[in-house]
Amino acid sequence: MKLNIRLKLILIFIVIFTIPMVISQIVFARYAKNFAKDSTTTLNIQNIHSIGISCDQTFNSLYDFGLYATFETNITGFLTTPLDSPDFNQKKINVQNTLALLPYSNENIEGIAVWGKDGQYVRSGERIYLSEDEIDTLNQNKGYPLWNFESDSNGNTQIYFGRLLRIPTNLKAEIGYLKIRMNIKALDTLFPQKEPIDTNYYIMDRHGNLIYQNGDTVQKATDVLNTMTADLLDTYNGSCLYLKDYDCYITPYSLSNAGWYLFGISSNGFENSVLNSLNATWGIFTLCCTAICLFLSYAFTALIVSPLKKLGNSMERITTTEDFSTRAEVTGHDEIATLALQFNEMCEKLQISYNEVYLKNIKLKDAQLSILQSQINPHFLYNTLDTIYWMSEFNMTKDVSQMVSSLSKLFRLSLAGDENDMVPLSSELEHVSCYLYIQQVRHQEQLKYEIDTQVEASDYMVIKLILQPLVENAILHGIDVTGSGTVKIHIFCSDDCLIYEVRNTGTDVNIDSIQEILNKPISAEKGIGIRNINDRIRLRHGNSYGISCTVEFGETIFKVTMPVIRKKEVPYDNTDDC
Repeated sequence: MKLNIRLKLILIFIVIFTIPMVISQIVFARYAKNFAKDSTTTLNIQNIHSIGISCDQTFNSLYDFGLYATFETNITGFLTTPLDSPDFNQKKINVQNTLALLPYSNENIEGIAVWGKDGQYVRSGERIYLSEDEIDTLNQNKGYPLWNFESDSNGNTQIYFGRLLRIPTNLKAEIGYLKIRMNIKALDTLFPQKEPIDTNYYIMDRHGNLIYQNGDTVQKATDVLNTMTADLLDTYNGSCLYLKDYDCYITPYSLSNAGWYLFGISSNGFENSVLNSLNATWGIFTLCCTAICLFLSYAFTALIVSPLKKLGNSMERITTTEDFSTRAEVTGHDEIATLALQFNEMCEKLQISYNEVYLKNIKLKDAQLSILQSQINPHFLYNTLDTIYWMSEFNMTKDVSQMVSSLSKLFRLSLAGDENDMVPLSSELEHVSCYLYIQQVRHQEQLKYEIDTQVEASDYMVIKLILQPLVENAILHGIDVTGSGTVKIHIFCSDDCLIYEVRNTGTDVNIDSIQEILNKPISAEKGIGIRNINDRIRLRHGNSYGISCTVEFGETIFKVTMPVIRKKEVPYDNTDDC
């Protein structure tokens, strides 16, 4: 998958952004969990502390009323008056009136009663009893209050406050007992009806007895209650304890006046809600940051990629049109601007090189081709006229006419070709056939030749005057030396190359001398033909093509390699106009 530079930069920005975001997510997850847990703990402590203070105030109101009863004259007068006293009944009435008003003055009181040492008593409100055990306990407490509870016939728990009464002026004189029944509904109003944390509140004495519960207890809370002890509540008084096995929180509070424990059992839902809220907030924050990062990366990469695109377009224009006058726009002072300046300098140098060097080399190659052509033509003419002269000396008139006709066609074919000196392969074969005919007339039975063409000659375009110099070289340095021989021409295609092979059975050549001719400057004495051919091919098609020479089984083989060039759509006109 190929990615352009802009996408790569955007991906880099995303990776750079993602790494700290992932790290911060891990840190935030840990922080969020701790924060949610701390928030739950703090809120539980605040709730239990607020409710605990209200409970203490409720219990203190009963305690304060117990102190008030100690100093109330009607109560002390009734408890200190003997049964046979004439004003006993009046004092009892006074006490009943006093007690009857007290529940209305204190909403936390549901009923109240006083007992004398001699067994007489006065009550107001709900019926209240004083057991022998309670009397013994009150006597043992020596005036300290007694908080007690019991269940009624309906299974509802009732809370009582009792104390031993004394004469204020003589605290050693014990005159009776006071017992107050708390209005249990007063406790119900102390607990919030709805709060962020789903919590059940309980009151337990120091012996582990459950005194009060607010609301219905769920199964999980029941399981937790079975594990509650006074020592556990006392240990974590004023703090919040998380029970992992039950996934809930226990928050104890010690009720100072009653000596009991108030505690709440709250679920973990609030912690989860806080955690979910924090995660949702973090998710929104992450999405916003991601959107901003993508937008900024898209905008910033445009600042980087835009000048690079302009520079790339300028380079592409030079590549496709070779217009070296192209210049890149330069703005700013960054590395891209420096690159654009260097590109402009390179274009300027290329334009100078193109105008001063490349065009001169083109002209030089054209001049070299012209010189090579001028070297070849006189060589052809000299050898052919020499043959005609030889035949005319022997009065071979008919053969001379045929030789002149072949020479005429030879010259006509030599002058044919396009502006690049390219001709159809069929024309090149006709040209060399004319030359071989002339040479065969000269050498008679001493010269034999074969032409094997494995391609459709009319379909290929080749450089003209390549075969004739090679055949001439084979005759001069092979057949003429030995007196007889055969010249074989083999033309075929291989690996997108058109190959000429010219073989002769004459004297073997010196391969080293041939290589020296091909690689060194043209000598005025020898090697003009094959060196000209090699130079023409390389000037036209490059150094990958040219001539090579080998000796195999007594035959000297000159091999010419050229690229395959198909004939143009407009056929080459090879019509003989003579």
